[in-house]
Amino acid sequence: MASRNNNNNHKNLRIKISRMIKATNIIILTGILFLAIIPAAYAPSIGVLPSEVDLGRVSRGEDVKGELYLSSASDKVLRFSGSYIIPVSNPWFFRYLSEYSEEDISGWISFPEKEFDIDGTKAFSVKIGDVVTRANKKFEFTAHIPKNAEPGYHAGSINFYPIATPGKGPEVTLFGVVRPNFVFRVNGEVVRKGAITKIEAERVSENQAKIIIYFKNTGTNTISSDNSKSSVKIYNSDNEIRAELEFSGINIKPDEEKKAAVMWYSREGIKDGKYMVSATINYRNDQASRSEFVTIPSMITVAPAQSQLLNVPAAPAEAILSTKSCASNWNAILILSLITGLIIYWRLPHATIKDVILMSGGVFLILTIINYLLFCYRSTLGVIAIILLLAVAIYYRIPGKRY
Repeated sequence: MASRNNNNNHKNLRIKISRMIKATNIIILTGILFLAIIPAAYAPSIGVLPSEVDLGRVSRGEDVKGELYLSSASDKVLRFSGSYIIPVSNPWFFRYLSEYSEEDISGWISFPEKEFDIDGTKAFSVKIGDVVTRANKKFEFTAHIPKNAEPGYHAGSINFYPIATPGKGPEVTLFGVVRPNFVFRVNGEVVRKGAITKIEAERVSENQAKIIIYFKNTGTNTISSDNSKSSVKIYNSDNEIRAELEFSGINIKPDEEKKAAVMWYSREGIKDGKYMVSATINYRNDQASRSEFVTIPSMITVAPAQSQLLNVPAAPAEAILSTKSCASNWNAILILSLITGLIIYWRLPHATIKDVILMSGGVFLILTIINYLLFCYRSTLGVIAIILLLAVAIYYRIPGKRY
């Protein structure tokens, strides 16, 4: 009886010691997490007012000035630079789609100050609309409207980024900033219109053919295709659909004609003869369609190309996923990784510090890959596949009881 009591006492003592060690480790890990959060929470940030600037109606050959007010949350003097980027978010694109121009305006925008300082200790009052607020810097930019500018709405965004001081490194290593949008409308009547003028076909191999679609911009403004709503369908002589192909995309200026190549591959082989090709190109506010018989020859007429896709600029509404916005917030990724480690350590009774370190490292790797795929490579399916694979692998590597 006494021996059993001694064993129980020893068991209870081991449990208490184990709990004390685990509590100590959690305190240490929480301290590391707190140290990681501090620089992220108190990182310098830049505020921008207003977030949207409407420069109004402008004439060809005119210079139009815009102004923004910047505020700093830092008590130091920060050095920044501004540059034009395609719209990060563009409310005018869909609001005024029928009068929108998709021509490149990157060469139209200039900045009087290529580099400038923001002194967080010096503020002044400014009235924007009906709101009176405080700012630390007035920032100006100019839109030089060419004499051959297309009529209609044009939009862009301005990106601010820190400048490194020679010998001292960058003044800001992490900062938050709103990228303001600006818009203006060039006077004149807008016509967004296009037409498919011709469809041809060539043989690449026994199993592959190339469908060539000629598209002409018959309007006044640059337009681009919406690939998700464009399609190419191929029918045989019995009116049976043989293939439905994805359109590769096109961006085209007024009075310009371009051809877009769509590849048709069939594992069973493609017979020579006549086929009906029905093509639809959606250019966002309207679409053009054409059906035409094409002849696929028996002999190979064109060599296979390495890539048949056209280099199409990203649409303004999708610019937030462009490679230019590729960036990594290492502090946020580190914080989420440490939080995951703490949760695992708390929930799994047999988890060790080694398991926490390995799991935190694995989560850090997963989040880094997700960040790259979402904002750089832009492959949602790739993200889902990697998350599922790594989640299954990590799950079966976690020691302890499964619930």
